[in-house]
Amino acid sequence: MATSPKKNFNLIKEIKNDFGKIKELNDMLRANEVLEREVTKFGTGAHIIVPRKHIGKKAKIIIKENK
Repeated sequence: MATSPKKNFNLIKEIKNDFGKIKELNDMLRANEVLEREVTKFGTGAHIIVPRKHIGKKAKIIIKENK
C-alpha cells in the first residue's frame, strides 16, 4: 500500500523537527561543568545557589522529579 505524497511530506517534516530538537538538546547538554543543587524557596519564587565564578554566564537548568 503506497502512502500519499502529503503524508510523506508530513513525516519528513516531523523527522526534521525531531532532529532539530535532538540537536538542540545535545548542544544544551554540552557543559563546562555539571552541578547538582537543591532548589530553595525565595519569596514567592525559587532559586539555586551556584559558585561566584559563574556570575555573568548562561545556565540551562534541568528539573527532575524527586523519587
